[in-house]
Formats: sequence, structure tokens, C-alpha cells
Amino acid sequence: MSLIEYFSQTHNSDELKELLDVMGVRGKPTRKDERAELLVRTLTSRRELQDLLDRMRDIERKALAAAFHNDGIFDPHAFLAQYRALPDRPSGGRWSYSTKLYTLDLFFRGMTRWRSWQHYAIHPELMPLLEPLMPPPDRFVLNGPVETPTAMDVEGDIFPAIAVETEKRGPHDLLLFLALLNQGEVKYSSSMKQLTKKSQEVLEAKLAASDGDATDSEFLNYVNATGLALFAYTAGLVDRNGNLSEEGKAYLATESPEILFDAFLEWSEEGWFDEITLIDGIRGAGSKGVRLTHPSARRERIIEARSWAPTTGVWIDTYDLYRAIQIWHMDFDVEEGGIDHLHVGSYSRRGRYAEPWADYTNAWYFIKGLYINAVVWAFLASIGAVDILYVHDAADYFRPSPTPVRKSGPSATSTAWPLSASRRWAPISLGRRAATSRRNLPKRRSSPPAPRASSPCCPV
Repeated sequence: MSLIEYFSQTHNSDELKELLDVMGVRGKPTRKDERAELLVRTLTSRRELQDLLDRMRDIERKALAAAFHNDGIFDPHAFLAQYRALPDRPSGGRWSYSTKLYTLDLFFRGMTRWRSWQHYAIHPELMPLLEPLMPPPDRFVLNGPVETPTAMDVEGDIFPAIAVETEKRGPHDLLLFLALLNQGEVKYSSSMKQLTKKSQEVLEAKLAASDGDATDSEFLNYVNATGLALFAYTAGLVDRNGNLSEEGKAYLATESPEILFDAFLEWSEEGWFDEITLIDGIRGAGSKGVRLTHPSARRERIIEARSWAPTTGVWIDTYDLYRAIQIWHMDFDVEEGGIDHLHVGSYSRRGRYAEPWADYTNAWYFIKGLYINAVVWAFLASIGAVDILYVHDAADYFRPSPTPVRKSGPSATSTAWPLSASRRWAPISLGRRAATSRRNLPKRRSSPPAPRASSPCCPV
């Protein structure tokens, strides 16, 4: 559909007049087709286009530039994560809820005053006209403090911070688990997903004995025991009968970083186990008709984003990691077609009702944020790929309990893994890892790709 066809077929005559007002055009014709023709002629004029850009609000120019550098597609989640706001539509009209057309309506197809921010794109005919006028993409730098924080701010409350350096602890715990499995002291359940209850207790006790001076050891050992057993099985260190595989025996005997690296790749590409099942607070995963995406596709995005972050001497706030995944266009779907069945709290698919604290925007943090937490903490930290800095109350979101967990905001009761309505999502930070060998996973690119005029914005 050409630009003039788009305006003629999707706007009535009054709306075209309103858009001509936005352009600052005087002496507007009365016929609809003439208004559409004048609008396109004015919009495609280099001088008129430059004048329009100069009159736009800064946030509107940023939204247009963000879409231009993303192949013309406007990503509201990425924009909101980077700039903490969306370009609001001017109010006005007969009713209190009435709004006006504004400058972005001239560029984004599919945009109306009644629709939320979804599926907007710059018309292809405008892309080459905008190219010489668009500033370079704003870079988002993922960084953090060098010194280990002693306290963390969670929604205005200050909690003592607990640092867990896993570079040596992770591989040691993995070797301990493999040795116990080889000796028959622990074994997998018949479902071959997790350890038997008794084996879980044995492994937690062994981990506690090896880290007797660790702060909050009981909580850490529970998370690590669960993660180590799942990692070893899905990474090929354990065979389908629950015994050590040849790779597992070789790693136990040699402690080879190359074997661990290959096992890491196997885990990241293995799709039979879905970490979403570890999070009781997320509901709807077993609903009729739900279709979850392949877990390896999600892990790939998380690992790639983590690899672009600083790897030496820096602590990364998990909320900043969430922002980076969105801003760098590494977002992923947990459910095919977007969030539909998955939810937290009360939810109605028929009326698309969600509780105010779990609406469309916050659902990203509840579902994808919690999924990222599970992958990072239970797997990456357990094998020594990333250090962890967390507050003691984070244990309430991981430790299984038949009673309601402590809440830092409105949240559903969780009996397994983390759930909180906190917009900060900062009970943990990812930490300092010196990228000096293959032992320090995940593998990092030498540098992120440079941004291109027609590609998503990239990190530094």
C-alpha cells in the first residue's frame, strides 16, 4: 500500500485535516482525496520534514529514531526500558478521555488515537527520506559498581547484601555432585527430572558441609542442589539411566574446562526441560491450548545479553539486565504469540483482565524476569559462571514452603521459586567474573557488533 493509499484508506477527511494541522499547513482543501494528496506532498518534502522534526518533542524524536534504527519497527517495551516513558498523546476534544492526533501519527502505520502501543512501523516510503535526518542510535551501557555493595535498596527498603563468589565454588559443587552420583549416594527420581527427596537432602547436606561458613547456607544449598542435578542431566554429564555418562566420568577424572564448556553448550541447546516449571508463581503453563516456546531459544538470548555485559570486576543489577535484553532487542517469548495464558495473580483470558500490579507492562517482569532469575541463579551461578549478590529476603522467593511467603508488594502466594510484585526485581545482582578461561562461562564475544543504520541498537 502506497503512502497516499494508506492515508486515504485508514483516515477519514476530518482526521486528514487534523494531520495537516499537525504539519502546520494552511489553506487546506475540503475534499478527502485532495487532503490526502497535500498531506503526502508536504510530508515527503525534505524542508517540510526537517521543519517537522525540529518542532517535535524530544521524546517523539527519540521514538522515531528508535523505530528507524530497528528496521522501522517501534518496540514499546525496548523504548520504555531505555527512556522510562512513552511519548504520550496530547489530550483534547469533547470528552475528558479524548485525545488528539500528533506528529507520530504521520510516520507510524497502524497507529490510532484509540490503540495502545503495539505493532507500529514507519511506512517504507518514509524510511529513505528519514535516513539523512536521523541521529545515530542511543547506546545503552550495562555497567555497575566495582566494589561489592554491602547493602541493596529494594523499593526503598535497605537490606544487607550477601555476596557469593562462585568461580571456585561452582565447579567444586558440580564435581561433588558427580562424585556422589557415581558412588550411588544420590540418585534421580523415576521421572528423571530431579533427584529423589532423600537424595536432594543428602546433596544439600554435603554442600552445607563443604561450605559450612557460607551465609544463609541452607537457602543456597537448596537452589544449588536443584540446579546442579538439572544441569548435569540436561548437559549430557548424566545418561538417560541416571548414571554418569562418558563425558561425566571424564570431567570427574580430569576437571577439564573444555569438557565443562561443551557441557554448557549442550545444556543451553537442550530443550527437554523447561525452567518455567520451577516457578510456581507463574500460572497457566499447563492450561489447555498453551504453547510454550523452545527453552533453548530463551536461554540463548539470556546468555547472549550476559556476554555483552562487562565481565571483569563489575556487579550488574538484574533489573538493568532486564532492561538490556529489551533495549538490545534480545527479548524472547515464553509463550508462542506473546503472553496469553501465562499469568500471575487473578487473570481472565475472556475479558483480558489482569490485576493492576500485573498488567501488560508488568507481566514482562513477572514472567520473563522470573524466568531469567531461575536460569541465572539456579544454573549459571551453580556451575560458577556468574557471581551472585542478593539480600536475605530473596530466600523467601526460592525456598519451598506450604505457607505464604513474605511479600515486598502485592503478590501471589508462591510455594517454590521467586515471585514478587516489585518493579525493581533486585533481590539479586550478577557479579564479577574474570573472563580468563573457558571455565568462566558463558563465553563472551570479543565485542558487540557496531550499530547499523538499519539494524537494532546495540550495546557498547
